[in-house]
Amino acid sequence: MDDSLQRRGQALEDLFFQQRDNVLLERIRTQIVAKQASEALAKVCGISNEKVLKSLVKQGIAPGTLVALTMIPLVYVAWADGKIEAKERNALLKAANENGIRDDSPAFELLSSWLGTKPKPELLDGWKLYTTSLRCTLDSAAYGQVTTAILERTTEIAKSAGGILGLGAISASEKKVLDNLEKALGA
Repeated sequence: MDDSLQRRGQALEDLFFQQRDNVLLERIRTQIVAKQASEALAKVCGISNEKVLKSLVKQGIAPGTLVALTMIPLVYVAWADGKIEAKERNALLKAANENGIRDDSPAFELLSSWLGTKPKPELLDGWKLYTTSLRCTLDSAAYGQVTTAILERTTEIAKSAGGILGLGAISASEKKVLDNLEKALGA
């Protein structure tokens, strides 16, 4: 057999396997990126269902977007009575920390400004528009888990300053905001 033909055959074979390896490597990279994105979303929203997390990643929902989606309603519930009580502030800061918002981050700075001055209604309007789009985009199981996480946290904020020793009571104005949020979420 001709030595040059053998070298060309080997080069062709190497090229074939190199392309195949590149495809496999790209698939592995994509899986790693998706896994990291799922882990980041799980960290900020508290959802652990892999199917739901994959659905969120597939829709291109970034951790920052999910933080905004979950924090904006908390702030509005805290402001429902026209002022933020110390217990509500502490509960909000705890929720922010659980969402991965660190004291030295721009998100924390924004949250701090919202704790000092009630955000404009346009922020909540934008949030409502986003949730409507999200409901149409995500599968129902994923959207249901996101909705549940938001409503549970907003209820915790509402309960944090109410009742005897901070237990149990939700004011009428907080209840109204909670109902409004639930309606916006389609829950």
